[in-house]
Amino acid sequence: MPKEVYAQFGHVLGAYQWIVDSDGINQFHHGHPEKSILWGELERFQGKRLISVHNLKIEFFKGSKGPRELKKIILREWSRRFPEKAAASQRRNETDFKKAVFVYYPAFTLLVLAALWALLLCMEFIPAFAAIRNQPDIIKIRHDAFICTILSLVGLPIFWVFVIWLHRKEDA
Repeated sequence: MPKEVYAQFGHVLGAYQWIVDSDGINQFHHGHPEKSILWGELERFQGKRLISVHNLKIEFFKGSKGPRELKKIILREWSRRFPEKAAASQRRNETDFKKAVFVYYPAFTLLVLAALWALLLCMEFIPAFAAIRNQPDIIKIRHDAFICTILSLVGLPIFWVFVIWLHRKEDA
């Protein structure tokens, strides 16, 4: 029985080509088969990357309309064939997204600010730093630390709202 081809997309430069058929997803490089993931082996769809149970990865290039259409076709076909795997992948992607936005990014931002303020407090209370405490550059660093703290505390919620808006827009 011949394979039914659902979609075919080639990269702008022509080096890569992706074909979605009844067996799975195939990646070609200069016309030669490079990677193939069967529908039953597909474990995760993360952004523009497909990951199989054998940790084989197929990545699509970002930027053009083709990969977005290809992604929709792959998600639709995968959800039709393996709804539980597709739903689990979607939940895992959501969890990873929320961790990155609401845990890792704020933690990194606030830890950098805490290190800066710890350094400034050490300069204030350790006698060895008394000679440089009132230098113009140190006063400027104090001023910049205060501004960075205010911008971070105001900017984090704005960043969260923007990222959530982009995420919902992408899902639509």
